[in-house]
Amino acid sequence: MVHDKKVESVVAVGSFVAAVALAFTSLLISEDHDIAAGVLMMCAQFLMLTATIFGLDYKISQKIRDFKAGDGITSRTAGAILFCLMIPSSFAVAQPFVQAKHLTYDVIFDYGRMSPAAVTYVLQASDFTGTQRQKPKHFKMDRRLPPPRVKNSQFTFSGYQRGHLCPSGDRDARKDWYRDTFYTSNIVPMTPDVNAGVWKEIENQLRATSYHGHILRIACGPCPERTTAVSNTIHESMVPSHLWKMVRCIIHPGEEKAWLVENRNGYQCADDCVIDIDSLISSMNPTISSYVLSWIRK
Repeated sequence: MVHDKKVESVVAVGSFVAAVALAFTSLLISEDHDIAAGVLMMCAQFLMLTATIFGLDYKISQKIRDFKAGDGITSRTAGAILFCLMIPSSFAVAQPFVQAKHLTYDVIFDYGRMSPAAVTYVLQASDFTGTQRQKPKHFKMDRRLPPPRVKNSQFTFSGYQRGHLCPSGDRDARKDWYRDTFYTSNIVPMTPDVNAGVWKEIENQLRATSYHGHILRIACGPCPERTTAVSNTIHESMVPSHLWKMVRCIIHPGEEKAWLVENRNGYQCADDCVIDIDSLISSMNPTISSYVLSWIRK
C-alpha cells in the first residue's frame, strides 16, 4: 500500500480538478444539468476508488476503527463501503404516473411514454389580459419531477411543434405565471396545423367563454389509447395520435364539453371535434380517467 505524500497530493488534486472541470464542461455543453451532476458523481466515485487503491483512505479507516473500537475493518473495506454509499440510490421512477404542481396548473406525467398524461387548471377572466410577453428562449426541464426528464432539444428538427397543454395565453396576467407554462412537462408534440389551428381555436373559445364571467375547470392531454397505428417517437417521447380537452363550468356545473383532435396536418374544425365526455373518459387509461373525472366534476 502506497503512502507517498507526493503521490497522495497528485492523485487528490488531479482528481478534484478533473471532477470540477468535467462538471463545468457538462453545464456548458448541455441544458440537462443532471448530466453535470452525474459526471461529478462519477468523478467522486473514481476519486474514492483511486484513494482506496493507493491507500489514501487509511485516515478514514482509522476513524472507523476508533469508533468501532476494533480492528475488523481494513482500509480497503472502509473505502469500498464509502464507494458504494456514493452510488445514487435510484436512476428510475418506480411509479408510472407522477404529479407535479405548478403555480397555476397541475401535471400528471407518464413515465411509460415520457409524456404528460394530463394537465388540469382553472381558467377565469383575471388569468389573462392579452399582454404580449416575451417568450423564454426554450422550454425548461421540469425539476418538480424526478429524472429522467423530457428535454427541449428532443423536439428539434422533428417536424413537430411544442404544443402547450396549459396555454401561455391563459396565464399572461402575471409574468411568473406566463413563464411557468414553459416547461417540457406542459407540452406534447403537435403537428403545425394542430398547434396553430384547431387547438388554438379551442383555446380561444375557452378564453372567450371565461372572459364573459364563467370560471372553467379544464383538463387536457394526449390520447394514445385512440391510436389507429403505432405512434411515432421523438427520441424517448411518444407522439400521440390524438389530443383531448374537456371543460366544465363551475358556475353552471351542467355545462361541460369535450374535444378529441387528430394529431395530423390538414384543416380541422373545432366544432367537428366535439365528443361526449363519458365516451372520451371510457377510452382512457383507468388511472388517468379517474383523476380527470374527479377533477372536472368535483
